Amino acid sequence: MPPSKNSKNKIVILSFTLFLIFAPYSIYAQKLSKEQQISDLKNYIGKLKKKHIGLYRYTPKKEMNNFLDSIVHSVSNPCTKKEFYKTIRRINAKIRCGHTVVNYPHETIYHKASFIPLNLISIDNKFYISKNKIPIFSIEYKQIISIDDVNIDTIVTKIKEHLRADGYIETGKNIEIKDFFWQHYAELIDTKPYHKVVVFDTIGKTDTLNIKSLSLNDLIEYKLLNKNDSFVKFYSDSLNNYTYLGISSFLGKYKTFKKKLKHIFSKIHKRKTENLVIDLRGNHGGYSKNSYLLLSYLIRDKIEVPGKSIFSYGRGFIFCDF
Repeated sequence: MPPSKNSKNKIVILSFTLFLIFAPYSIYAQKLSKEQQISDLKNYIGKLKKKHIGLYRYTPKKEMNNFLDSIVHSVSNPCTKKEFYKTIRRINAKIRCGHTVVNYPHETIYHKASFIPLNLISIDNKFYISKNKIPIFSIEYKQIISIDDVNIDTIVTKIKEHLRADGYIETGKNIEIKDFFWQHYAELIDTKPYHKVVVFDTIGKTDTLNIKSLSLNDLIEYKLLNKNDSFVKFYSDSLNNYTYLGISSFLGKYKTFKKKLKHIFSKIHKRKTENLVIDLRGNHGGYSKNSYLLLSYLIRDKIEVPGKSIFSYGRGFIFCDF
């Protein structure tokens, strides 16, 4: 039940970031000619200039247009559709809008063993393996030096060049590296079946590991990819009369999320809580209808959510913006 118009309840919302995922497009093995690339780039860029209301929000118009022109002019040879996909991601990253997305096709890498089973966390400008649940060995929290003879700093820098984020806030990119390094490495770097990973062991000496790539189902089984619905934390402090509601992601199943919110807000109203703290720090988004469901408990009036999806078709691609 939403609060009444006369309610004096205090609501604090902390750092909210939402992203939307759009339909995948197909990438096949064949290459795009120079002419096809230029045609598709001009088509996509034209749609951005016509429809994207935030195209020049963080980058001056002249600078952005020069960047877009340079992308088109840099095309000189045929390329695979995967390489073309990476070019589109560079453009989207330059816009600095967390809602501008082009998805990798599931049919290419998501149905086979394509993913290096690692996620990273950065501490004092060093990268450590933050999550690894493979039964054969455990290398959590070891400092990582390189993957396939490429320095980890170089790898992360290259990945971040293709990551979308709102404005100049790096938090979202760091969360992507922490939670989805395995995905971005496969999409942007390599999908080979084995990877040579060099780490520091417990006594500070280097150790070389040969790590096998896993499938998406394997990642779920070993809990590298969180597919449960434990995204909501809730507790009340009756002494200080406040309730804490922490939501780390909007990726949970809608029915489960709806059931949890209904239970939580029924308790809030029953206890007549005066202060509600909604903690969305570190929440990098998810399904829009989950976020709207939360919003429905906080306001009475109907609101119109502005936004426009753009679909540009060509060469088997669907480019999507918001």
